[in-house]
Amino acid sequence: MRAALRSETALIDAAPAREEHSARCAGEHEASAEALLARWPEQLEALGAAERALLTRAGEDLHARPYLVHRLTGPEDTGEQTPREARALEAVCSARLWVQHHGLDPLEVGDDEAAASARLCAALLRCERVAAADLARQVTRSDAAPDASDAGGPLALAWLAYRTTFALHPPPCALLASLGARDLAAPRDDATLALAPLIDAWERHLSRPRWRPWLRQKVGQNADFFRHGACLPAYWFRRARVRRRLPAHIRDEPVLRTTYFAIEQVGPIVDNFVFKGRASPLRVEVGLADFVFLYMQLADEVVDCLAKALDRASLRALLTRHYGPTARAEALIPLESLDAAALVGLGLDPARPIDKYGLGLGRLLDALAALRQAIVRGVADAERAGLGPIERDVRAFFHHCFATFLDEVYLPDSAVCARGVDAIPLEETAWHYFRKNHLVMMRWLDLRARLLGLAPRAHARAIRRWGYVLATFQIFDDLKDIPLDLRHQPNYALQLAAARFPSEYAWLERAFDDRSRGVSRQDVLRVDLCAPQTVLECIRLSRLVALAHFDYVATYAWDQRWRRSWTSRRGSFNEERPPAGGARGGELLGGGELPGGGGDALDRAFACFRGTVGLERALGASDEYLAYVLEVLAYERPWPLYLAALPNVRRAYRFLTMRMRMSAAEKAEMLERLLARRPARLALAIEGLPPGALRLRLSRLLPPRVAGASVGGEASG
Repeated sequence: MRAALRSETALIDAAPAREEHSARCAGEHEASAEALLARWPEQLEALGAAERALLTRAGEDLHARPYLVHRLTGPEDTGEQTPREARALEAVCSARLWVQHHGLDPLEVGDDEAAASARLCAALLRCERVAAADLARQVTRSDAAPDASDAGGPLALAWLAYRTTFALHPPPCALLASLGARDLAAPRDDATLALAPLIDAWERHLSRPRWRPWLRQKVGQNADFFRHGACLPAYWFRRARVRRRLPAHIRDEPVLRTTYFAIEQVGPIVDNFVFKGRASPLRVEVGLADFVFLYMQLADEVVDCLAKALDRASLRALLTRHYGPTARAEALIPLESLDAAALVGLGLDPARPIDKYGLGLGRLLDALAALRQAIVRGVADAERAGLGPIERDVRAFFHHCFATFLDEVYLPDSAVCARGVDAIPLEETAWHYFRKNHLVMMRWLDLRARLLGLAPRAHARAIRRWGYVLATFQIFDDLKDIPLDLRHQPNYALQLAAARFPSEYAWLERAFDDRSRGVSRQDVLRVDLCAPQTVLECIRLSRLVALAHFDYVATYAWDQRWRRSWTSRRGSFNEERPPAGGARGGELLGGGELPGGGGDALDRAFACFRGTVGLERALGASDEYLAYVLEVLAYERPWPLYLAALPNVRRAYRFLTMRMRMSAAEKAEMLERLLARRPARLALAIEGLPPGALRLRLSRLLPPRVAGASVGGEASG
């Protein structure tokens, strides 16, 4: 056993080297412009000089930053490489997504480059379709049907990984068409983007027992946690030294100081669990990464305030003056020249409040100016320490972050958004959100690795994984920001509701019209019950990302943040205040009672059944429907549900710490066990349900001595 543990520990220590080797193989050989042109000469021969230059840039960047390569493997850290038969698809898909995510916003790259990027993206997508069809045929020949993806072979896994990548990053056809690539604007097959079958396939793949990966995971987890505890004194010492570099403008404002303290807590977690403690915990230069992240977060509120306060013409005039070609080339940080005098010139009062921080806009700009000076000093210190061209990386990070704001300026004014900002197509929403979240987080992790003296290439898989972590955080943030974003800026939840569930979107409009703050703790439950299909689709999207990309630590962080932001009232980050519009639960549920408003778990479960009739009609009495009801019940009173998991201690622990990772079947079984504990009351409650699949399924929980009346009523119905 000791020999096995030593072997597994050696494998863990060798993981960065394996990752760098596999990333080098994928990035250097397969996704280069020469390799792509040689493989698909017929599809790519018509490319012009501009498109070929972009393709060369894509190949070079994928080689330099291999975490941008979308690998067609599973989430496990086993060092496996993409099967040879799938590498061509991996390469062309990665190249297409690089172009898609770096070159389609005319406000960022200019009209000519955006049009060339659209043409190149269309050509690469045609190549991708050929490669995908070829892989599907090979999977079929290997007796693993593409739609099942559960045969367990590496080809089937690569096919599942590709389908997941395409579902998360579909081509933004409307945007491509607006830029001239009109041959891709044909309707898509919605089944290709269905999330539920992909989730089921990943759950089947991850449920197969494999003792070596399991043992490696457990050894790695214990090593990570023990190392983190051992390094805490060093991290605290480093934190004290970094805080001395924090500008007085930040230290003296309680809300800004609290915001920074929350950010600095992330640093040791990243250094230990993402980069495996491979850098000195005393390196003070890494504090620059925390300053950069704080600046990004505060500046985001500034640009949101400007977007709300200015009309479209004034906003574009602001960009022309403060982010024109000359200012863009010279500025370390976009809009760094904006000050109180510039606000007055725009007709804005510098005392205009920013509700989130309780500060005036002018005071926040002063704090940002002081923080910029600290960043400049930090850059100089890092470069003197021999950590490389840090100024280049900081500049690239900030300009990419600002480019995602330019997306929000461009999309509402384009043909893509003819029916209002909430009607932006979901493909364009996915395009914007990958740029806004995943790419931003990966760039920040790249910068942090360099400030620690590490090579980002050696941690490509971890950087890619934790980029997706931030993307999943944005999903519940959008649910929380529905009142703030309604008819104002892109929001995944609102666009899902507007595109797929118009009746739920209409309810959200009525409930959250004229609101200046995010949802409260009371509002969460009402959204769960009155817009359940929207919430469920957001959960599906988040779960698909987690199943396809997360390891244990990322899963734990993801579940805890969902719990604090949406799925649990206890310890929630949301405010405690009256519900939206002052409406009572009975009014919103058509006379029913809100779960949690009284009664035991069985009463509240049947209140949920009555309140989610639309969802039950869409899903039937499926495991997924019962799992959703369990989630709603757990929001207010989770302890009866923990007891329902017993005597299965592992299931109870998973429900306590990794509820979002549990399958729908596990949660449905927990709910059924809870309901079946009081058969007489259950039989009486079932009588109040209309005849149908749900009544029949719940009737099967009754013991024979009390089941007759309920089943008989169902049969006569």
